Amino acid sequence: MRSMTDKDFLELLEANGKAEKEREERMLLDDRLRLFLSQCSSRGARYSPGKSMLPNHAQLAKYCGCDLSTIGRIEQGRTTKPPLATVATLSALAGIFPAAPEHAFYAEQKARIADADRWLGKAPETRGELHDALIDGILKRRDTASLN
Repeated sequence: MRSMTDKDFLELLEANGKAEKEREERMLLDDRLRLFLSQCSSRGARYSPGKSMLPNHAQLAKYCGCDLSTIGRIEQGRTTKPPLATVATLSALAGIFPAAPEHAFYAEQKARIADADRWLGKAPETRGELHDALIDGILKRRDTASLN
């Protein structure tokens, strides 16, 4: 059995530091996602496209194709392995990833929610994946903004 050299020890410390930083970044993402979900009302008035700033939990569940309880568990941090597609969709809607530009964060967030509403209004057999529709909308808005 070989003993650990100083170089091996430093490499191990560096690897552990990278892993810790990645865990912190994931925690921040989780915290940001839970904040978005808490801002979305889970009770009260029915979501109305174009009139409500943020969709309620029932509307988010429709976008994600999951149970309402899944959205609640993600918000409360009670699920350790939420479906990746659900997290990706919620992150896009929240403006977390892909990141919405800081100077137009709320306008971009509202546009993404409008994209999701339009997607939901299409026939299920022809509409494709929501995440693809969101990315398409984001890219179109970025192209338009770069032309101006």
